[in-house]
Amino acid sequence: MAAKSRPGALQTWLQPPTNAGPATGKRKWAADEATAEAAPAPKSAGSKSTTTSTTKSTSKSKDSAKEAKKLFNDKLKDVEKRHLDLDKKVKAMSPNSRAITVDNYAVSAAKHAGVVAKLLGMGSPVHAFNFAMALADSSHRNITTSKMSALLAAIEAREKPGSEAWLNEEALSKVPHRFTEKDADVGEYKTGQPNKQQRNQIQNQFIIWEKGRRAARRERREQCLDWVRCSLDDLVADRDYLKDYGVGEDFSRGRDEEERNSYFFLSIKRLEEMIAERSA
Repeated sequence: MAAKSRPGALQTWLQPPTNAGPATGKRKWAADEATAEAAPAPKSAGSKSTTTSTTKSTSKSKDSAKEAKKLFNDKLKDVEKRHLDLDKKVKAMSPNSRAITVDNYAVSAAKHAGVVAKLLGMGSPVHAFNFAMALADSSHRNITTSKMSALLAAIEAREKPGSEAWLNEEALSKVPHRFTEKDADVGEYKTGQPNKQQRNQIQNQFIIWEKGRRAARRERREQCLDWVRCSLDDLVADRDYLKDYGVGEDFSRGRDEEERNSYFFLSIKRLEEMIAERSA
């Protein structure tokens, strides 16, 4: 918030008027009266101070909003670049290698968790929340990284959606399903399995598909009025997907206390509570 401004150069109109000539007696008083009638009434100090303060506050708010948007966009590019770098490393690995795992994606995403707090400090909870969800998209499985507790802070800071949020949601951008081998366009497997060239093509198509999918998810969340339902759907879909692949034996409770108290589970729980609160 802008500091309250002090009225500038008040002495210019608080000082008593001076006369241009040596008029004395009645001539002096007549000149003073004429001057008083012709001169415009000075603005009050309170009015000038309030106007100046409001103008500066509005200007500072606009500057802060621009800075928050720039920070959001710049850091989002960094997150995406790191994600793609890991994708390329995975592509270069042999089929049986475990040099890069989902945990590498989690650690990479968590390095940007401080940006969420910074955006909150700049008074931009919407950017903070959307950035935290983008980190969740990129992390794949970041369910134990304490730094990602910033997502919970962003949830609480963001204004809850109103009743109009449930209208026209069908017009939102559609998000593609997760890439599967069935989506690959590499021709027939002559041996029943993809050859080296086909595996390379599948990896390329996977990277392009999933990059577009992450972008579509971000766009939908930014467009969605009912951000609570939209974000809950994304997190639950991730949870169920990971469960199907054996990441977490029981995602309804978490494998241990650390996971049950992680951002992943607590964020889902909080969003579910918000849905229940508005339905009550």
